[in-house]
Amino acid sequence: MPSSAAVSQHACKGASSSPKTAVIPQVRPAAAAAIAKAFPGVRRPDGTIDRPALAAIVFSYPEELQRLVSITFPLILAECENRMEKLSRASRVRACVLDAPTLFESGGDQLCDVIVSVVTPREERLRRVLARDGITREAAEARMKNQHEDEYYTARSHFVITNSSDLAHLEKEVERCRRFLCL
Repeated sequence: MPSSAAVSQHACKGASSSPKTAVIPQVRPAAAAAIAKAFPGVRRPDGTIDRPALAAIVFSYPEELQRLVSITFPLILAECENRMEKLSRASRVRACVLDAPTLFESGGDQLCDVIVSVVTPREERLRRVLARDGITREAAEARMKNQHEDEYYTARSHFVITNSSDLAHLEKEVERCRRFLCL
């Protein structure tokens, strides 16, 4: 389970040292048209997806979440592969970082040589979602019930970062990871 803060920490460190790593940003825009077609009313005038509107649908009905997944996963994986291939041909980048909350569910782990997961205790995740998204506790818990427990990720990972404190702690965890990866 990635953490955008951890990915940002990694990207900043990589940018300040040498061009060894490249962060592949989330590729949700690649799927916006397909999502809008499948879920009328969730596309904003600027072309982006109204994520709260989409969340209200997919986190209330498991079959709708499965429909969303069947649309987005193949598109996102294809985009990741394309970006990784371009980076591989164009530069001496030694590593790509995929910010992929559903890496295992999508099959994206097959693109990876090493998997690093970022885990956060459930109550802290809940607190952060509530603060970030301004939704009710019930809505946040509905989202979280669709997520695996930390053990699912840690058992499948080569390295685990625990994001349970402040940014200074997270920075130390990311640096520990970078040493493990020899980056």
